[in-house]
Amino acid sequence: MSQNQNVFLLDAGGTFLKGAVMRAEGLSPVKREGMPPFTEFEPGAKEIDPEDIASRLERLILKMSYEFGPPTSLRLTGQMGGLILLDLDGRPLTNIRSWQDTRTHHSKPNTPSTWEVFRNDYLSDFFQVSGNDIKPSTTVVQLLNQLSINQLNEQFRPLTLLGYLANYLAGTLDRPTVHISDAAATGMYDIFGEEFNFDAIGRLTKFSVMPQVQSSYVPIDIGAKSSLPVMVGVGDQQASLFGVDLSADSIVVNIGTGGQVASLIPEPSNYSTNAIQIRPYFFGSKISTITHLPAGRITSRLVSKLFGSETPNSFADFFAQSDSSGDVISINLEDINLKELAATESDSEIVARSFLHEMVKRYESEIKLLDPTGEKRMIFAGGLGQKFSQFSDALA
Repeated sequence: MSQNQNVFLLDAGGTFLKGAVMRAEGLSPVKREGMPPFTEFEPGAKEIDPEDIASRLERLILKMSYEFGPPTSLRLTGQMGGLILLDLDGRPLTNIRSWQDTRTHHSKPNTPSTWEVFRNDYLSDFFQVSGNDIKPSTTVVQLLNQLSINQLNEQFRPLTLLGYLANYLAGTLDRPTVHISDAAATGMYDIFGEEFNFDAIGRLTKFSVMPQVQSSYVPIDIGAKSSLPVMVGVGDQQASLFGVDLSADSIVVNIGTGGQVASLIPEPSNYSTNAIQIRPYFFGSKISTITHLPAGRITSRLVSKLFGSETPNSFADFFAQSDSSGDVISINLEDINLKELAATESDSEIVARSFLHEMVKRYESEIKLLDPTGEKRMIFAGGLGQKFSQFSDALA
């Protein structure tokens, strides 16, 4: 890149908005701004004030500009799922509903939950063409729940948290553009037909106006309120895969807050199974991936239980103890019972090495689905994937 470029790299995470500057001489230190607190006005509700998160992102950009100089362009990524409804002028009609909002699970007497309704009446319309990854927290299910609370009878635009922030920065909320990876994460995009699944969406609501989709990594057309190029926001874990150089002969084990294994599909494919998800990638290619694997969340819970804190030293101790020798006990990684483990907490080595044993077994079985011959080289990505060397060594 040229000497006068000052590219701001921005990430919307679960805890922080993060930013770093990419210049000819290298990458700057990471700067952070805390995410807004959730609004929890009823059981299960987890919403974010759109004005609050937008102002915090602007504050992060100002902080970075003060230290590193003004940006020449903005590039945004994020894996934080969310849903906001806008009117056609780009004004928010709702807060941003987080993927952690659990109201889709809730049922009332003689009334099924939104997830039950979606699974029975709509899932078959969306599931396979979206790449086999629809859960109660997926945007399309959250949309059905939102409309059950406030049935809109006028046109509106649904956007993800990432789509909202990128188009806010570009000044284009009245005509938003999203990257194909962000569109695919909603569950409403036909990744094989490469367009929104309009027929199925029409069964949910007749008033939804979908954003424009770009399959290439290009700038959003700048609106009247912006003078900076803002690239389409890249989501759905694709940015992290691209950052570690996913290639045809590799498989990425991406372990951060959540876990994922992924590999490139050699040629465009319409094939998918319930166990393996298909996702659009860059340059017209697709990936096969298995997501929502045990990773940072469950590790943090164990470390906190065993050591009473989640400091770097307590994590280091846990990782070191996982490499000890001895018997192992059964641990359910999907629904870990900390009370049952309380009896063994005096011997944290047993829990740590049992956790490592179960993690290796789980990831090995998933990797074999993507790479049955075991010929591909493994690349470990994500904060936990790079720090938990005992896991990467044992798995390799």
